[in-house]
Amino acid sequence: MEKRTEEEKVVRKLVAINNLRVPLSSLYQKAKNIEKEFALGIQGYVLGKADFGNSVQALIEEEEKQKARGMRDGIAEFEKQYPRYGAILNGLIEEKRVEREIYLKYGLNENYTLADSEYVSVMRDIGLTDSEASHIFPELMSASYRLQKKKKEGLISILIG
Repeated sequence: MEKRTEEEKVVRKLVAINNLRVPLSSLYQKAKNIEKEFALGIQGYVLGKADFGNSVQALIEEEEKQKARGMRDGIAEFEKQYPRYGAILNGLIEEKRVEREIYLKYGLNENYTLADSEYVSVMRDIGLTDSEASHIFPELMSASYRLQKKKKEGLISILIG
């Protein structure tokens, strides 16, 4: 085996990280897009009070949050050029505004789990072949459980509006 310097090892690790990050990021983005699509699709069922059976639950919650207005750099430059108007504009931006956010909250009910085939099906949806999905699923779940610091309790929340 060729002897490598510490600096070379670090660069090689960076290349490896990038080579792993890019496809993982792509799969993540595809999964996130599909998750959002399904979440928006289920919204009508929730509003229509559909029967979700015994294993799952879904509900919609609205939250009002204070949001600060932005665009700091442009305002600072405007304030330099037009101090009187800049001060007025700055005051308006400092005001907070209430913004409503709508969340879909969903999850499995206690004592229910997903079947392996449900996971594999979703993995196919994000672009893996049947063979790839079936092959990496057990290892992926093993790593997921091992890396999971604390299992989330309760429902999963996704912003839908």
